Amino acid sequence: MNTEVETHKAQGQDQHQDISLIELAAMFPTEEAATEWFESVVWADGRVCGHCDSDDTYEVKSGKPMPYRCRTCKRYFGIKTGTVMARSSLSLRQWVYAIYLNCASLRGISAMALHRSIDVTYKTAWFMQQRVREAFAAEGPPVPFDASAYRGHANHEAVHHSVSEYVREKAHTNDVESFWAALKCGIEASFSHI
Repeated sequence: MNTEVETHKAQGQDQHQDISLIELAAMFPTEEAATEWFESVVWADGRVCGHCDSDDTYEVKSGKPMPYRCRTCKRYFGIKTGTVMARSSLSLRQWVYAIYLNCASLRGISAMALHRSIDVTYKTAWFMQQRVREAFAAEGPPVPFDASAYRGHANHEAVHHSVSEYVREKAHTNDVESFWAALKCGIEASFSHI
């Protein structure tokens, strides 16, 4: 399956690349296509067990209870095992759209908007949002953010705003200020109360 996608640059979004919903629908017309894509991304270096990370696995002919089994830990697993999608009965296509909508929106998406967009209950959309955010927290937010710049530190250097110092070589607070600005916009756009 071809996973390369032509990107479009929106005005004022030089670093932001995304695909349209039409392109996304064409990439994932079936659950099998979504499974193929997730497997090619998650297991780019070869299939590994989601429980013990062993690569000594085999395909279960019947596909039940799950499509793969590990020879090392003797447990069954699938592409969702060991991910934020684990123990979810939702289709991979629903997860694709939930992840896409969270990443494509510069201001974030509420659980209510997700519920309406992918035709799941509000409770399910809220659950998915928590899982997607959990993944972003573990892997870093989907915006440029250099954690070393937090509170003005870069390579153990600090800038001192109190003496009108805002940048010293690579030490500055621009990245973290951008992160908090994006977070604030997302909160204001998606939620009435926190």
